[in-house]
Amino acid sequence: RCQGVPAEHVRGWEYDPTSKEWTETEMMVKIERQEFARGAMRKCFAMKWLQTFNKGWEGADNYVAKRYIEAVDRQVYFDDVKLQMSAKLYGAKFNAMNPPKKVDVVKAFLVEFTERKDGEVFCVEHLIDGDYRKYNSNSGFVEDDTSMRSTPQAFSHFTYETSKCQEIVVDVQGV
Repeated sequence: RCQGVPAEHVRGWEYDPTSKEWTETEMMVKIERQEFARGAMRKCFAMKWLQTFNKGWEGADNYVAKRYIEAVDRQVYFDDVKLQMSAKLYGAKFNAMNPPKKVDVVKAFLVEFTERKDGEVFCVEHLIDGDYRKYNSNSGFVEDDTSMRSTPQAFSHFTYETSKCQEIVVDVQGV
């Protein structure tokens, strides 16, 4: 992935849901210009991030950078990462209860292309290969196939109860 793609300097943004603070860092990335997948709301682009422990671009991990299909305010990207990182915190609390199957919410962060004219922003997470399965959605869908795992529904219910009925994590997917 990203072979022949020029490297770009970007500003990275990570959110810590415990301290509720953003950390800013300079990064070097390569991102494909052509999307490799598309959901109902966002396009997905292959990305690599050159970190100090990588041994060149070939050793860099694969990421997926997501951008809204329709233009949205920049703040929406920050809100999305906040939500995902809060869901990750709920995942840690759920796993601390020692359920039969643990959950892992993928860490998300932002990259801002400060050297591009439009200053594009993307939500980024590690690329996980495999066939994705949706277990529930924010529009009310719940996978009720009894042969499927019950962990995703239990996790959503856990977040609702733990938040004293103020929040619920949905749109649970996995490979």
